[in-house]
Amino acid sequence: VPGNRVEKLPHEVLCRMQHIKKIDLRMNSLSLLPSETAKFHFLELVTHLDVRANQIKDLDVRSLKSLEYLNCERNGMQSLQVNGSSLKNLYATDNVLETFSVNPKPEWLVNLDISRNKLTCLPSWASECFFMVKLDASHNVITDLPPRLFCDARKLKVLNLSHNKISEVPSDLQNCVLEDLHLEHNCLTLFPGTE
Repeated sequence: VPGNRVEKLPHEVLCRMQHIKKIDLRMNSLSLLPSETAKFHFLELVTHLDVRANQIKDLDVRSLKSLEYLNCERNGMQSLQVNGSSLKNLYATDNVLETFSVNPKPEWLVNLDISRNKLTCLPSWASECFFMVKLDASHNVITDLPPRLFCDARKLKVLNLSHNKISEVPSDLQNCVLEDLHLEHNCLTLFPGTE
């Protein structure tokens, strides 16, 4: 039901959606209070959830254990909590997140877009996502990077950290397969191996 004026998801509707795997609620007027998302436990088969361009300030989808794809862009979101058990794609760009939580660690994550937020650091698990191919954390206020960011993410091909406040890049670049690295508009004075 994208592009409508849906404001709430009644409990009765959620109860009847137990068989649903994909939910597309983008471009509505949803606010989804924590008391409403707590009822998502009925939706244990949901693999795709698209709630971008709504009015959701706090999104808690920890009960969605089968969730592989979450798009919650452009909500003005301040809080995000996601179940990482099956997560492969997370798009949370253009919010006001200072931090967010993904538990357990998203071992299957392929794409992570957390650009245009207020994040000061990358999640500690970012360097441990073996399958991650693309990470966009541009336009934040990130100052530090995980020490093994370039080592343990062995499939990471695209890393966009432009428009942050990064002053130092980790020097350990072994097993790095990056093809596209963006570090423009930061506070760098040295690049690894140039001192």
